[in-house]
Amino acid sequence: MLRNARRVLRHWMSNSYKKAAVRKFAEKIRRGYPHWLTFVTESGVEPTNNRAERALRELVVQRKIIGTLRNEKGIFIYETLPTLLATWKQRGLDPQGELSRALTEAWQGMRESERSRRPTA
Repeated sequence: MLRNARRVLRHWMSNSYKKAAVRKFAEKIRRGYPHWLTFVTESGVEPTNNRAERALRELVVQRKIIGTLRNEKGIFIYETLPTLLATWKQRGLDPQGELSRALTEAWQGMRESERSRRPTA
């Protein structure tokens, strides 16, 4: 099955197409080829990202209501933190404990000069 699926994907990638939409789709297959069938070879990987998208849907709505974030750092935090929490929860881990552990490790990894510039809680 896997061998046949890879053969079909390679066939789609190797053809030249007249319609722009089909060429665009073939290019998408080309760019993601190494990852398209990961769900077949790796247990626990779902064939779609529907669960992840559902988990983030509320955040997208909130972001649209709030409007644009003011800087890249804020955008990064807004996008990353909820994703981490949802991932830990899906993996059956304690999100609060994992966040605490990650922040502690990051803090301990900082040099003393970096820590002295950071506000304390």
